[in-house]
Amino acid sequence: MMFEMLGSALFGGGIGIFGSVVSKVLSIWQFKEELKAKKVDYEHEKSLLDRQLAARKDELESEQAIVNVAADESVRVASYQHANSVGETSVWVNNVLRLVRPLLTLMMVCLTAYIAATFDALTQKELASQVIAITSMCFAWWFGDRSKTTTKAT
Repeated sequence: MMFEMLGSALFGGGIGIFGSVVSKVLSIWQFKEELKAKKVDYEHEKSLLDRQLAARKDELESEQAIVNVAADESVRVASYQHANSVGETSVWVNNVLRLVRPLLTLMMVCLTAYIAATFDALTQKELASQVIAITSMCFAWWFGDRSKTTTKAT
């Protein structure tokens, strides 16, 4: 009888310990599964946030392009207003003002041709590159687009 009681106590205690171990193992497994599920959720949220960030970046670039176009337009309008702001002047003064651009451009072209025709190759290389750059700027300013930005090839 005593052995039965002792065996019963040990068997009951063993089953209790076994139940505790099984319960702990199951809770650890459940915790790992919850972590996996949370990781999937976090990855999904991160993906959504990355897409939102990319969309916002595109939106900001579009807004910046609109601001740049507006700024270029205001600079162009101000340039035209300045060119037309001479007010009432004599015909002679108007004619002189209108000849400034063509004369400067003609002078730059003549200077470029003179350097190309008269100087040796080494001097030509040094001087011509600078004069050609200035002549190009004159032509681009007088006859080209006056926007501050360059267009990207896409």
